[in-house]
Amino acid sequence: MVHVRDGRDGRQAGRALAERPGPAVVNLEIQFGKKPPTRDLIRDFTGAVRPGEMMLVLGRPGSGCSTFLRIIANQRDSYAAVEGDVTYGGISAEEQKKHYKGEVNYNPEDDQHFPNLNVWQTLRFALMNKTKKHEEGSIPILINALMTMFGIRHTKYTQVGNEYMRGVSGGERKRVGIAETLATKSSVVCWDNSTRGLDASTALDYAKSLRIMTDISDRTTLVTLYQAGEGIYELMDKVLVIEAGRMIYQGPA
Repeated sequence: MVHVRDGRDGRQAGRALAERPGPAVVNLEIQFGKKPPTRDLIRDFTGAVRPGEMMLVLGRPGSGCSTFLRIIANQRDSYAAVEGDVTYGGISAEEQKKHYKGEVNYNPEDDQHFPNLNVWQTLRFALMNKTKKHEEGSIPILINALMTMFGIRHTKYTQVGNEYMRGVSGGERKRVGIAETLATKSSVVCWDNSTRGLDASTALDYAKSLRIMTDISDRTTLVTLYQAGEGIYELMDKVLVIEAGRMIYQGPA
């Protein structure tokens, strides 16, 4: 069961700590003002998502979907407290962050790429960071396989681009992001409202690409969408519905 509390510690206006060997030890701590109040963002969540499964997280904006994904992805620094246990195959969140940080991946709404790199260079960079030196000869084969799998082979030498630099289309950029995530070989992937700005047909193609990635790599995928059509819903194994920070349904889709 997980509870997440939001709030920022009051900034200390002045703090001095002096401790030296000898007969005199002085500890001085000065704090002005009160700590701001905290509030629960999400609470009373429980459930499990297994390898090879996709979970669709549904909820209105502000209901806590993004907070839920960030906690699952073990990104807790922006919260005052996280109470409860999140485990990854029996591994605690503390151990995961210390020893297996690259095994859990959080993807925000806006794609983060180097816009001046083309698709080939982007995937090559991702693979080089996750491939052992004696296996680097297989990188070109893997890149071609990824581009073929997600239908972006024709964009091989096209810049990825962004909102300021012309490049591949929005749907193609989303598929580049999926291929890049697959190249990182992470075990748990969280996608936060990744279909924003896509039309219904492109969003469905994007969801199908996520399904392919999940099935081929046998990883755990959680995706939150604010507008999910029937076609997307049918691709999911499980669904989680959030309302006002509480889980009101979690089970088979």
